[in-house]
Amino acid sequence: RTIRPGLKLSAAVVPDIRRARLSTLQNWKHWLDNQFVDFLNNMAYTANLWELEEHTGQMVKLSEGRSLLYAGLGVWLNDPEQLMEQIALVREQGLPGVTLFASVHLTEEKIEALTNGPFRERALLPHRDPVEAAAAVLGDLPRKVALYRELGALDDGAVTAAAREAEQLRKQVLKAREDGQDKGDGTALDGAISALEDWKARAEAKAGEGSETAQRAWRRIAQDVGYVALLLRSHRFLTQPAEYRPPEEPPLEAPAVARPKQGEAAATQPAAAGTATNLALASRGTRVTVDSNFPGYGPRPLNDGERNDTSEEGRWAEVAWASGEIPGEHWIVLEFPEPVEATRVDIYWARDRGKFWSSQTYVIEYQPPGSERWVELYRHQDPEWRTQITAHSIQFQPVNMAKLRIRQPEGGGPARRPNLMWVAEVEVY
Repeated sequence: RTIRPGLKLSAAVVPDIRRARLSTLQNWKHWLDNQFVDFLNNMAYTANLWELEEHTGQMVKLSEGRSLLYAGLGVWLNDPEQLMEQIALVREQGLPGVTLFASVHLTEEKIEALTNGPFRERALLPHRDPVEAAAAVLGDLPRKVALYRELGALDDGAVTAAAREAEQLRKQVLKAREDGQDKGDGTALDGAISALEDWKARAEAKAGEGSETAQRAWRRIAQDVGYVALLLRSHRFLTQPAEYRPPEEPPLEAPAVARPKQGEAAATQPAAAGTATNLALASRGTRVTVDSNFPGYGPRPLNDGERNDTSEEGRWAEVAWASGEIPGEHWIVLEFPEPVEATRVDIYWARDRGKFWSSQTYVIEYQPPGSERWVELYRHQDPEWRTQITAHSIQFQPVNMAKLRIRQPEGGGPARRPNLMWVAEVEVY
């Protein structure tokens, strides 16, 4: 920056700050706090809207509303319709835009959807000149509110007032920019930032009144005004000398253990194993097979004796098995070296970023010695998926078995990823 003061520096980072710190050595919050970078691109590569929302929401919160963040979208993971949904979500969250990874995956169909949709008009890149971008958004706001009037969402008075306020703020921003250039910093923007935050609060209050279309219109106005305030805050922050802030410890989430309600079905939290023998251990000769594997995963962790009470950061595939995330049944089969008498099965669900990914529906079955027929032992169904449930323990009358199967019917996985089965350990007593 000493050589080229106008150079813009950015980084592509893992969005989850704990994983970024412990696994990829990307202390991106520290980089933002100390102005080491001008903006960030989060690698929120997913096909799930909820996961994208979680990734970007965490980064927005930790950036303290003063830095520009672009949401990185995995082009190869999404079809054109999914890409449009993800871009719309990013806009609702108030981010300045998206980055698409990677161009090699931009098929003609996806390019057509983008050029006819969100990218149909040429736009300013906000990080190049946040103040110019802010003035451009304010300059376009009267056109938008006029459209809301045509849709019957706003009356003439509201449209006129909003257009007038947008134009006044646009002029204020441009004048503040001139004043700020004379001062050599961004403090002249403080008045405009304050006025924008006040307008956003008023628009959000109106978003709770009137017809549904009126509420949507006011929400969009609040989003646009909030976005302009973010652009100006980011410019102001980067043009002010920052006092050095030392690195903070990464957040360590301690997941709560949910205790089953009295009278619940047999699936509960498992008791301590004590001196009981775990018949499922690989060290006893029990063989485990599965229907499929998520890329990079394998079945070995399912009976290695390691539950889900140690950190999974950077070693997901070492501590858990995940099925292929595809429609259809998923299953785990334990084949004992010789027939066993069992009275309990404990299933420890995989942990990821402080959440436990229990299946909503699964069936426990066994094969009697000398038979190839599967006999149902227990069926679990929980439409209220809860991420704090660490494990299930199923207890039953003594049963002789040669094999045990845990089968997840199609769509029976975690609510947010129903085609995935994700298990850390299976124990049999």
